[in-house]
Amino acid sequence: MNWLRDLGSAFGAIFRDKAALSVMVVAIIVYGLLYPQPYLGEVVREAPVVALDQDNSAASRALLRQIDVFEATRVVGNIADMAEARRALLGRQAFAIVVIPENFERDLKAGRASPIAAYGDASYFLLYNSTMTAISTAARQTGAQVVASRKIAQGEGARAATSVQPFTISAVPLFNPQGGYASYVVPASVILILQQTLLMGVALLNTGRSHPRHALRPISTMLARLVAYGGLYVIWMLAYLIVLPVLLGLPRIGSLTDLFVLGLPFLLSTMFLGLVIARLLPIREWAIMAMMALGMPLFFLSGVAWPMEMLPEWMIWLGKLMPSSSAIPGIVRVNQMGASWQDVATQVATLWGLTGIYGALALLGLGNSEKSRNAMA
Repeated sequence: MNWLRDLGSAFGAIFRDKAALSVMVVAIIVYGLLYPQPYLGEVVREAPVVALDQDNSAASRALLRQIDVFEATRVVGNIADMAEARRALLGRQAFAIVVIPENFERDLKAGRASPIAAYGDASYFLLYNSTMTAISTAARQTGAQVVASRKIAQGEGARAATSVQPFTISAVPLFNPQGGYASYVVPASVILILQQTLLMGVALLNTGRSHPRHALRPISTMLARLVAYGGLYVIWMLAYLIVLPVLLGLPRIGSLTDLFVLGLPFLLSTMFLGLVIARLLPIREWAIMAMMALGMPLFFLSGVAWPMEMLPEWMIWLGKLMPSSSAIPGIVRVNQMGASWQDVATQVATLWGLTGIYGALALLGLGNSEKSRNAMA
């Protein structure tokens, strides 16, 4: 009965505390509804491109039509000079410039190289990558067509196309059929959102708070809190990792069992870490400040923004102290790629190791708190 009372008290505290409620319930719902929306377009579409066509020939116009055909680009105009093109780029009226030189068609027909110039706004990396890929692909295709036409005119016939393009490549985007940004960033980012809100909520609920006499039993109190916080976040995890991908059309092929094997130590280690943070902070408002300050560093250490393998060795080891750094690659592989928990055994072992370390520290903190209260009594 005492334990059930502890459980009810721990669960009710989430909804009685406005700060905890806003972080552990309201923020989760708002993030789930709003965070994926900017990425739902998946890929860049119709990024404006301006052309400086100094040749104004059939071949140059064919090249611009080829660029315009691509989903990622749209040729919005033919400008007079580079000064006007620069103004269009700086004014965000265009994100790329294509310069076609004089004698472009004549050089192609004569079998001479006729290079074009492409300038892209690299401050928008996705736009730069999409526009440059479209322009370079269009240039290669147009060049191949011109060469094939010349060979046919020279009597090579059907062998012309084979000699110009002897093989083709069929690219198959595994685990991300659309090759989209949402399918890449959302599944990883929602795990970080779960961690940060859970850490912040646990710290808020356990920093600088007095407890009734019956709640001073460390193991019973800790177990009640873990069940209360963890039960709520099991619901949020299922919503974020199962329901949300279905609603948004994101890939998800993982087994629920394998997902549970990873998700359980992730939630446990995160909750224990939250209890440790609560023990270290003198006032509860510092929990919000600490999590806000750590948000961006943890984002980079998690491997979402930049591959962890490319980070300095000391940063990789520092990142392993946070549950998200193991949970993100593990859960993404299971949920989006269909891996089994055995395939991510390293991440599972790391998460259980963090659970043991932070659990021992949290239990020690509660035990010290009980001794202090008994001494004062």
